[in-house]
Parts: sequence; structure tokens; C-alpha cells
Amino acid sequence: MLVKRRVEIEKQDINVTNLIDIAFVLLIVFMITAPMMTQAIKVKTPKVKAENIEIEENIKITIDKDKNIYLDDKRISEDELYNFLKAKLHPRELPILLIADESLPYGFVLKIIGNIRQIGYKQIGFVTTPPKKEENK
Repeated sequence: MLVKRRVEIEKQDINVTNLIDIAFVLLIVFMITAPMMTQAIKVKTPKVKAENIEIEENIKITIDKDKNIYLDDKRISEDELYNFLKAKLHPRELPILLIADESLPYGFVLKIIGNIRQIGYKQIGFVTTPPKKEENK
């Protein structure tokens, strides 16, 4: 007589709880560190008491103390800037935010502004830093 042996196969599951925990921790670490990894352009803007204006869509032009020009954080030449502004589909409607270092020569900034206005842009705003309260006194 044949005896059938019952072989019990143990069900093996992978416990994914620990893997999910690790994945969430890594996600949080990357979410916190990603904004810090962007390289900021070092510009010391003039300290001026002015009213805050919120503009949703704009063209951001930054000029650092070495006269390097950045268009939305991408370094470009002066000619590339003008060519980009000329090529915009509806450029005259978008305001331009100019972030210029306070140590730049006045004439250099005026030349940039004059050339931008010749292209047809009329709304040019200047980004400044509010003065500290001690400086207002």
C-alpha cells in the first residue's frame, strides 16, 4: 500500500513594509536636498524700500558683478539675450524682471535697458532687497 505523504509547502512572502519605509525615507531626503542643489547666481541687489509686486509670468534677466548675463538662471551672451527677446512670440506683453548687482556701472545697466526697450518691451521691473530696519532710521 502506498502511503501518500503530505508535503506542506511553506508559503514564503517577502515583507515589503521595510522596503516601503526605506523608499519613503529616500524620497523625503531627495525632496529636501533637491532645491538646495540648484546653484544660485550671486547678486547683491540695491537696498531700497519699495512696494512688493507679485507677477505670475515674466522674463527674469540677472546680471552679476562680473557683467555675466543670465536668462532664467542660464548664462548667455548679450547678443543671445537680444535674439531671444526678439524671437518671443508675444514679447511685448510679458514683463521683464531685471536683477542687477549694485556694483555694476550705471551706464552698463542703462545700455541693457535701452536695448531691451528698443526691441519693444515696455514693462521692465527692478528687483531690490528691502533695507534692514536699522538702516531705515
